[in-house]
Amino acid sequence: KSHSMAENVSFVKSFLSGVIDTNSYKKMMSNLYFVYKAMEEEMEYHKENDLIKPIYFVELNRSESLALDLNFYYGDTWKDIIEPSEATRVYINRIKKISKEKPLLLIAHAYTR
Repeated sequence: KSHSMAENVSFVKSFLSGVIDTNSYKKMMSNLYFVYKAMEEEMEYHKENDLIKPIYFVELNRSESLALDLNFYYGDTWKDIIEPSEATRVYINRIKKISKEKPLLLIAHAYTR
């Protein structure tokens, strides 16, 4: 049900049908970069945790691929140009908080990526 609900969001509909403006796509890619970077850093930190170890796969990391896309769209200075949205900042802070307090909760976040 949640998958079909997500498909009905206007942005996702536009994305899936191939109709999306470049600026919106660039913003989405930027936000995804920040989210993946935070998740990858925290998973890396806890990779020896007995419960996280079985689901820690470097192959799932996407920040380097996203960085290549951002370099394509923004140029070599992309790191100086992009910044996370407020919602992305809130989510990144949540990832960092659970990493410190209850790292086991990272599993749910890692699963949904």
